[in-house]
Amino acid sequence: MQDPLIALRGLDHSYETLDGSQVEALRRIDMEIPRNQFLAVVGPSGCGKSTLLRLIAGLLPAQHGEVLLEGRAATEPRTDIGFVFQSPNLLPWLTILENVLFPLKIMGRMGPGGLAAARDLLRLAGLADFERRMPGELSGGMQQRAAICRALVHDPAVLLMDEPFGALDALTREEMSLELLRIWSERPKTVVLVTHSISEAVMLSDRVIVMGPRPGRVLADLPIAIPRPRASDCQYSQAFQRATQQIRHHIFGSRESFHAAAE
Repeated sequence: MQDPLIALRGLDHSYETLDGSQVEALRRIDMEIPRNQFLAVVGPSGCGKSTLLRLIAGLLPAQHGEVLLEGRAATEPRTDIGFVFQSPNLLPWLTILENVLFPLKIMGRMGPGGLAAARDLLRLAGLADFERRMPGELSGGMQQRAAICRALVHDPAVLLMDEPFGALDALTREEMSLELLRIWSERPKTVVLVTHSISEAVMLSDRVIVMGPRPGRVLADLPIAIPRPRASDCQYSQAFQRATQQIRHHIFGSRESFHAAAE
């Protein structure tokens, strides 16, 4: 069997509050993610989904257990990881093209090849005609497309996405989900997507991790058996409906069990 690109082993994480008490965010997370798999992570608010991404990215040190990328401990930020946040976070004084090129500038990798890669990504995202525009001149969806291009411009092995479409209206969110699918199909990456949308998770991913209430732990690891390529009408298929029902059962069933235990 091929070694996983990402492996989480016995991962725990806690935060210290202002009064000095500890809040347990994650408990005993064990997970393997193969290369080029599209993985979605869903669960209730506060269950540690964003913390999980930051641990994979090396932005937080693992307190207990380990995070391995290609068999090496992820103890600090790496250049082979791209990160997309809920807000595009584009620099307002730079053009769209300059924003996409910014990671290459920081890494000292600017050059003709980098410029060509940035323009190719903008073309792929439907932004070729907007490279000289400023962020404030673009819609929220277009800004998020530019943010995805920026995360991919240095050709990372892993793309981490933390609620990247959460601030968009429903129609734009669906459009961006399909756009992401198209980009990923043309430029395969190992993707870990955190989302509150069950339908979005099923539409996009090969596999869905369902997490329970804090302290976050894995309730279910579900393969998504929907053929690719996918279009919006796959949401009406029996396989899609079955997958969303399974995920809802694990999330809402766990809440019922949690509250019953508390009473």
